Amino acid sequence: MSETLIHPPRAAALVWGYNNGGGLGLGHVARVSQPARAPLPAGTTDVQGGADFTIARTAPGELYAWGGNAYGQLGDGTTRTRLSWARVPLPDGTVVTSVQAGTDHVLALTAGSEVYAWGRNHRGQVGDGSTGHQLLPVRVMDRNPVALGAGRGVSAAVTGDGQLLAWGRNGAGQLGAGPGGDVTIPAPVPLPGGARAAAVDAGYQHLIVLTTAGTLLAYGAGPQGRPLPRDVPLDRAWGEVRSLCAGNSFTLALTSRGLLLAWGANAYGQLGLGDQRDRGAPAVIPFPPGTGPVTSFWAGDHSAAAATAHGEVYTWGQTRWGQGGNGLGSQPQDRPAKITLPPGTRPAAVSGGADHVIVTLAQNGR
Repeated sequence: MSETLIHPPRAAALVWGYNNGGGLGLGHVARVSQPARAPLPAGTTDVQGGADFTIARTAPGELYAWGGNAYGQLGDGTTRTRLSWARVPLPDGTVVTSVQAGTDHVLALTAGSEVYAWGRNHRGQVGDGSTGHQLLPVRVMDRNPVALGAGRGVSAAVTGDGQLLAWGRNGAGQLGAGPGGDVTIPAPVPLPGGARAAAVDAGYQHLIVLTTAGTLLAYGAGPQGRPLPRDVPLDRAWGEVRSLCAGNSFTLALTSRGLLLAWGANAYGQLGLGDQRDRGAPAVIPFPPGTGPVTSFWAGDHSAAAATAHGEVYTWGQTRWGQGGNGLGSQPQDRPAKITLPPGTRPAAVSGGADHVIVTLAQNGR
């Protein structure tokens, strides 16, 4: 009788970086400083990470989470770390259309125009009116939300009519009304001159908003703790801003021309501009010649990553936890460096958490 060989299924993702809580989904908590193959739940379409955990959304609208769980960020009703994924229990019939992971909490948008939240809640970032950690999903909003943003103790949502709501940490005035006490339920953020929000994201001390007119607005404080100018300057030659992502104290934005913009804190080279000097205004990140336009990107606490149309992945910024993907490092990496991907793999999207990177792979690896 001939031997039948059973080949393992192709990995759905490549992961590396911080793994103390098992958030890489590899079944262990050892450090990982180069791309490692990791399975994902069947049908995964989006992956988001926090400080030490990861959450995936599948095509049918289910959520699965794994990793650290000290604050209930896995949403399973416990505080037990999970080295493999488990389904997040949501009400029967709930279909999740979008998910955003903050540092230690999660926001989920449903097809029924509701927002559920869970996890750490010491600054009111869950939005249920309390400051107690929430171990299970709780509904916090049903005001026609269409987009979400989450950061370090901060949450935000955009409604269908362009209103912006935010809640959580507010010591730097990142919720739009000047420095003050934390906000424990979704509250309106004033937008200037009839502006309408299209997208939002949050860091530690700042909130960044993309308007329907293509402008960018900032709320909160910059790296030195000074109030941020509300209007972010943009050069029309860059193209229109299409998406954005906030790191701890810096921001990345992708334009219609495939240019990646960066500004904010830069002590670890997380702006990718070849130095460690903070920037108060956006600048174009210089990638090596011939890389093609950026198609996907991610901003962590102090590091970043991007994928290009040519199927390449680049990282820059802090490398302490292996998030550079080229081995453990102690020195800041102030320019994009190409990652060596396993043969036959092609990135579909780049995402991650505070200090870990997740590269989901295109179907059949191509």
